[in-house]
Amino acid sequence: MDADFHIGNMIQAQLKAQGRTMTWFANAIHYDRSNVYKMLKHETIDLVLLMRISELLNYDFLHDCSNALTFEVKNRQKHRQPSGNRKKQPEKGTQETDK
Repeated sequence: MDADFHIGNMIQAQLKAQGRTMTWFANAIHYDRSNVYKMLKHETIDLVLLMRISELLNYDFLHDCSNALTFEVKNRQKHRQPSGNRKKQPEKGTQETDK
């Protein structure tokens, strides 16, 4: 996925936008505060936990993940060489002869 996409940072930004504290968040998801800080440093998160956090904060983080993935796939497709310009390789076990 995109190097700029960091789910922990996105969750922190949403907490800040809503005026929520880390203590409130830790209590709401039943985590120790120190574990919340560790969790938010990671670029990835468990899907079930992300769904719980999305519901808790009333924000669709899964939609953001999907958009980032779609962007990444489209970006990769743009940079691929068009299939019509690729040199056809002879099949394995056959020889290519000049006619």
